[in-house]
Amino acid sequence: MTVDTSQATYSYFAYARGGVAEGVTGTFSESGSSRASLQVDIELAGGAAQATPTVTVYGPGDVVAIDPKQVVRVEPKPGANDWTPNWFPAIEFDRPELPWLFSPYAAASNRLRPWLVLVVVEEREGVTYEENRQPAGRPAITLDGAATSDDPRTVPDIELPDLDDSWAWAHVHVSGNFTGSQLDAENDAHPELVVSRLVSPRRLHAGRRYRACVVPAFEAGRAAGLGEATIASTLAPAWTKGQQTVTLPVYYSWEFGTGLEGDFESLARLLEPMLSPAGVGAQAMDGTQPGGGLPSAGAHLGGLQGALQAPGANLGNPPVKPFVNKLRALLGAGEPSAGQQARPLEVPPPIYGRWPAAATSVPAIIDWRRPIPWLAELNLDPRNRAAAALGTLVVQRHQEQLMASAWAQVGKIDRANQALHQAQLARQAAKATYKNRYVSLSSDAALLLLGSPALPRIQTSGGTLFADVGATRLEPAISPAFRRIARRRGPLSRRAGMRHKWPESAVARLNSDANAALPPRKAPDGTQTASIISVTSSVVQAGNPGALHLDGPMNGGQFKQSAVEVQTGLGWDQRADPSGPPAIDLGQVRVELLNGLDPDKTIPARVASRVKVPASRGWLPKDPLEGIMAAPEFPTPMLTSLRELSQEYVLPGLSNLPPNSVTVLEANNRFINSYMIGLNHEMSRELLWREYPTDQRGTYFRQFWDPSTRVPPPGETTPPDLRDLSPLHLWQASRRLEKGEGAAAFGKLVLVARGQLLRRFPNASVFAIEATAPDSNGHRGLGSGEKWPVFEGRLDPDLTFFGFDLSREQAKTGGSAGQGYFFVIQQHPTEPHYGLEEEEGGTNNVPGGQPQTWGDLSWAQLVDTEDDLTKMSYAPATPPSSATPVDTSGPAWGTDSAQVAAVALRDPVRVAIHARDLVS
Repeated sequence: MTVDTSQATYSYFAYARGGVAEGVTGTFSESGSSRASLQVDIELAGGAAQATPTVTVYGPGDVVAIDPKQVVRVEPKPGANDWTPNWFPAIEFDRPELPWLFSPYAAASNRLRPWLVLVVVEEREGVTYEENRQPAGRPAITLDGAATSDDPRTVPDIELPDLDDSWAWAHVHVSGNFTGSQLDAENDAHPELVVSRLVSPRRLHAGRRYRACVVPAFEAGRAAGLGEATIASTLAPAWTKGQQTVTLPVYYSWEFGTGLEGDFESLARLLEPMLSPAGVGAQAMDGTQPGGGLPSAGAHLGGLQGALQAPGANLGNPPVKPFVNKLRALLGAGEPSAGQQARPLEVPPPIYGRWPAAATSVPAIIDWRRPIPWLAELNLDPRNRAAAALGTLVVQRHQEQLMASAWAQVGKIDRANQALHQAQLARQAAKATYKNRYVSLSSDAALLLLGSPALPRIQTSGGTLFADVGATRLEPAISPAFRRIARRRGPLSRRAGMRHKWPESAVARLNSDANAALPPRKAPDGTQTASIISVTSSVVQAGNPGALHLDGPMNGGQFKQSAVEVQTGLGWDQRADPSGPPAIDLGQVRVELLNGLDPDKTIPARVASRVKVPASRGWLPKDPLEGIMAAPEFPTPMLTSLRELSQEYVLPGLSNLPPNSVTVLEANNRFINSYMIGLNHEMSRELLWREYPTDQRGTYFRQFWDPSTRVPPPGETTPPDLRDLSPLHLWQASRRLEKGEGAAAFGKLVLVARGQLLRRFPNASVFAIEATAPDSNGHRGLGSGEKWPVFEGRLDPDLTFFGFDLSREQAKTGGSAGQGYFFVIQQHPTEPHYGLEEEEGGTNNVPGGQPQTWGDLSWAQLVDTEDDLTKMSYAPATPPSSATPVDTSGPAWGTDSAQVAAVALRDPVRVAIHARDLVS
């Protein structure tokens, strides 16, 4: 049962020193100085001179407080109410030398007294804690109480430890296997693995409240911390035996309470594996008098189920046929057929899931032994309707909180819907203009002139419609100048007469006549102009054959003749007129223009650039300008709300499961799906009533189990969707109600443990692990293949359950060896605890008894008599001779603080139960 810790080694050191304190050589004496003096060697820069002065280091009387940031962990946690009584409270510090930092003496026999100690006092009469005690203005605790005839000890004697033993309760802890010479290097390289720890060996009692306090161990520290005028210069203790009143400054403190007797191991040993007991998984349900005009559902109707059920449970008989037929007719009465006469006001039962299924009636059930559509199974079986009604009740109870969350999610949708509604109005108005002003035009040319300003915005395969028309003969027709002179009511049109459609005619002629608009000619290369008449022969000689060479004065006629000769030589008269641009199909232009101006396309496209709906919402309406129907999402596991109604709805027959038992159940997906559909149905009605923008088809609740603690298996890159309900509007009509999804599909088998173990140790690890083949003694071992819970949950006061991705057969005979799986409950191994064995009775676990090993040492064995055990408040650092174990190998109690820590360390424990002991 003990965990193999070979790969998780701890190293303990009795003390640590650093800096100048390493040079302290004096021995401890109560009359010694509270400050240590020592000589140090000083070498000046460059070695020019040396000095050996005597320096004095700070001692316990120079400390009034410690930095809270030095505290890295305390046990038990502040405010805990169920600490194990036989464990020691402890506090850990970041600096490994902190407990001995102001101890002004050297170690002797590997023992070094710390300058501060951890005391644990019971919250009782005579104990007073002050958060701001004057004159120092710092926390302090006062213990005041004289001895009585019933108890000859004073309150300080009862509540405070013997300071002569303080060396045993402070040590250095290193995670790893190290020797003393490696401590400094490890602290420099990995300071997170090195801590110092103060332990309080207080003997705690069950069901009490305590306060743990870090206080000074010396009178000098006590007086300095309280702000007293006189501070002792010696190492006198902060308290002595027999004092009636003691007031101590508190450097750090926290409160906690103890639970019942029993540590992890003892509570784990109490667990009894068992098959699911009778009466677990269903509650009796009477359907003989359903009311509402319905006949009996049958004298042997199966019971009301819950979220958990016994493996392979018989769910009982379905309702009888007369009841089903009458109920179906009653449900159908809520939706009169088209043209049917209106009926008097009535409120028939709801059809759960009707809106996602887009159904106005429930399918008929021919035979319960055949596959049944989910809508019929849900609405015609009173057990499933009852589960759905629980979901309705949850929404009704929490409607205000749910609606507040829903409205918080709809803010952006409201703004988007406003833009969509405005776009609908714009589209409707634009369609009238489009139809009357554009589509109605019979002339393609007139349409081109009217729509030419929009041509640059209309995309075509070649770019834009403006570019396509501009590359044809109609380029002039789409210019702003042409539009100005050709406008219908312009000056030119009025002079031409409104009855004449000359602009359209002009456009048609431009498109049909190749010569109607030719581009200007371009001069051939080398053509000479008047600006070069005065050139000289040097130009010709420079290589310009086209230059006109003048030998002397020339009249106009001579110049003309010479120019003709030059131009003729250049071939000007042989160049053809440039060809005009091509014509364009005005009918095609009309199609593209009307298509580009269509409000049914342009306005939705414009709105789509502003309003984007995530694909995850699944919002794909036929009309792109239809308002967005918001579906708020509530990711909280709805197991919590069901549990609030009654824990019997989660696990019916809970009281039939005995304390300290372990068994296996199954998830009842029929009940879970019915409950979740009821939640979504009632939420749809609530949203509609509150005028929320919804079409009532959304699936608002999709999570039943809580998979937040799931441990991903090695190599998983994309976690699976663990929501227990897929969108209801996507369910096929033939789907079965018992089909599980998400965490419910993965968590088929549910381990249930009832008892104090997991209540007291909620951070225990629970998992399933493959069993190995039996050894020669027929014992199966633990393999390597592990399965971790998909979900977990709790039922007050002491029941915890875990869902595993295992079937019954896999649990019994699966795994790589075909030997099934063990279910393991394991104490968390990364948080060391210190303490002694419980006082459980037995031959040797009594005062004066002898343990087998030091690790078996119990509180009773630390004293010789029952009277001493009654009076013991703190464990002694030196045990009686009778406590020497049979096996003396290994660390020994009472040697030094490192060995005491090794003895007091409680090894983590695990309990493994094979599935065959839990599942038939």
